This record gives sequence, C-alpha cells and structure tokens, in this order.
Amino acid sequence: MKEKKGIDQFYYFVFGICFFLFILAISGFIAFVNRKEKVIDMEEVGGKVVLNYTNNFPGLSLEKITPTTEIIAKKNLKEGEYFDFSVSTSLDNASMIEYEIALVKNTKKTTVKDSDIKVYLEYEKSGTYTSVLESTSFSGIKKKTDLGSPAGSMILCKKKKSKSEDDNYRLRIWLSETSLMESGNIEVEVQIYGRAK
Repeated sequence: MKEKKGIDQFYYFVFGICFFLFILAISGFIAFVNRKEKVIDMEEVGGKVVLNYTNNFPGLSLEKITPTTEIIAKKNLKEGEYFDFSVSTSLDNASMIEYEIALVKNTKKTTVKDSDIKVYLEYEKSGTYTSVLESTSFSGIKKKTDLGSPAGSMILCKKKKSKSEDDNYRLRIWLSETSLMESGNIEVEVQIYGRAK
C-alpha cells in the first residue's frame, strides 16, 4: 500500500514538472509572437534598419488625458503612457547607416493643438536613461526629408552608425500643463527612415 502511495506521489511530481514546463513554453511563445518589427531593407548596399516594439501599435494612443506637469510626466510609468522601442542597424556590406526617428501625428484622432502636445525622448543603455530630446512641443517639418520622413512629422533624432547594434529608446507624450483644454486625445506613431552607404 505504501509502495502504491509512493508511485502516485512520483506521478504527481512528474506531472507537476511537465505542467510547469508547458506553461513556460507557452509564455515564451506568446512573448515571441507579440514582438513586432518594421524593416527598412536597403538591398542595393546590403544595410538594414529595423524598428522593434512589443505593443500592438508602434506609438502612443492617449484618450481623455488631462494637463500634466513635466516633473510628473517624465517619471510616469503607467502602462500605455510611454512607448519603449529599439532601432536595430545591420550593416552587412555597407560601411555606414544613417537613420532618423520620425513622430507622425494622427490628425483624425488627435484633438489637441501641436503647441499643447509635449514630446520627450530618452535613450536607454544598461538600465540608465538619458535625454535625447528634451521636453518640447510637437513641431512638424514643412517638407519631406532626404531620408524620407514625411512632411508634417516631427524628427525626434538622427544617428549615423558605423557598426551593427541596437539603440533602445523610451518616448513620452503628454498634454502640457499650460493647456487651456481640460482633456484631449493624442495619437502618434513612431516611424524610422534610413539609408546605407
């Protein structure tokens, strides 16, 4: 009888291990599937720039947001109110890649005027964040850039890379504390444009 009880316990133990491994495998698969990317492939010289992100949307869609102070907005870690992404450069046969990050506003869904939209971009390395673009109002460019960013978009930063690597960024958007609006909606999308030489 004791031997049967021991066998039952062994089977429970094996089943528990198998169930744990199954859950682990499913979690890994979901994380892999949720990783999204946009690729700019420069076949003529072999270079490639990839925008990586895990959200369903490559940017921020904020609804009914209220005016916020810069001090609070820069530290806000509420999910959906900041956007983490990375730009991967792969030189392949190219000697250099130049890329720029553009912020494109959805004019149909945004109810806030440009001067009330505050934009802040940080660069992340080894868990430390440093400012790339200090808090400033959204300001769209008048015409398409040489790299391809469309008119009306805002250039967040430009980089030249002489080696293949990943650059990690965090974008924050908020409604300026000086806005006369009590609340509003903002939707912006991050896009990358580049070329290899």
